[in-house]
Amino acid sequence: MEGRGVRRGVIVGAWRGIGRALFEGCLSRGWQVVGPTLSVREIREARFERSGVEGKGWWVPCDVRDSVQVERAWEEVCRLVGVPDFLIYNAGIGYFAPLDVLTPDQWDEMFQVNVRGAYLWARRVFSFFKERGIAGDIVFIGSIAGKVGFEGGTGYCATKFALRGLAKSLMEEGRKHRIRVSYIAPGTVATEFFRNFPGLEPAEWMLRPEDVARVVLNVLTMRGGALVDEVVVRPVERVGG
Repeated sequence: MEGRGVRRGVIVGAWRGIGRALFEGCLSRGWQVVGPTLSVREIREARFERSGVEGKGWWVPCDVRDSVQVERAWEEVCRLVGVPDFLIYNAGIGYFAPLDVLTPDQWDEMFQVNVRGAYLWARRVFSFFKERGIAGDIVFIGSIAGKVGFEGGTGYCATKFALRGLAKSLMEEGRKHRIRVSYIAPGTVATEFFRNFPGLEPAEWMLRPEDVARVVLNVLTMRGGALVDEVVVRPVERVGG
């Protein structure tokens, strides 16, 4: 929040795409951030130094579907940065197909990562903030797919509607504790995420990960008495997003 100085926090799903842009954006502000991810098997460190600004970051192993691994990763977060004051949940997976083609395993995996993982991390961090009286931030990176459906998106949209419901309800629970909960709903972003969407490749008209990261960082640096409930970010051109 404004005037807080160096912030310390967690970005779940920070290895690539929007999460990577957020990770680097935090470092460029001199913040300390930990990125739990499936993409590493051991702790990796990252640093940013420029014009007197020094940010520190670490990636730590974590399968967001596993409550034991989430708890272990949280312990590492606290060991590395001390007292965290924000969580960004960006982990997500998508399979896109008609409902009768989408497999039960694909359906389950999306709910495990997109919803259960968000629940496990938010539950852990929210209770930490409450117990210690920390006026922290929890930001969920959702999707416009959490507001409208589209052909081939039955499973994915179902998870994003669920995530938005989680965010909206937790926002109401958090306000009396001065814990801010925000939901960010980007349109189509030029990342590798849509590799499972037939016929859709990164294109010039799409949003960039940095566009979404800038919005989130603005949310995190607002005055403590201001709560950004939800932000929708769309490409200017209307080409599916």
